[in-house]
Amino acid sequence: MITIHGLTVPSSLIRSRIRAEFERHKYVQDPAVIDVLVQKSRQSFQEVMNAWAQESHILGVLLKDKNVERKTFLQKFYEGRDEEAVAIASPQTSYP
Repeated sequence: MITIHGLTVPSSLIRSRIRAEFERHKYVQDPAVIDVLVQKSRQSFQEVMNAWAQESHILGVLLKDKNVERKTFLQKFYEGRDEEAVAIASPQTSYP
């Protein structure tokens, strides 16, 4: 995967992120859910190996911080800001 896409990340980072995904789902007991997770991971792996996934997609998955606390709409509302709404209304975004 590193050589196919010319990634500049060490293989240990890729291994640790894959391991973290397994650890995140280690308490799943429902066979139907396990089947869906296995199918999604196989699909993702096939997309990477067929070079259908671009480098930015792969790095987004690898470098995304999973420990970021998600805030609800009301929490953001009470703070007086909503980053997602600001990003959508950004003047730098151009629509066709």
